Amino acid sequence: MDIRDDLGAIMNECREVTEKYRTGRSAYLRLGQLFMRLFAGLL
Repeated sequence: MDIRDDLGAIMNECREVTEKYRTGRSAYLRLGQLFMRLFAGLL
């Protein structure tokens, strides 16, 4: 029951990933995210 309630609470906070969300990032933000993904394996 706790897991179901927790999942319901999380789903209320979620938002759908649309094309606008995916492409709405600036070039600087995408470049920063690229570097973070490269170094994430080292942590």
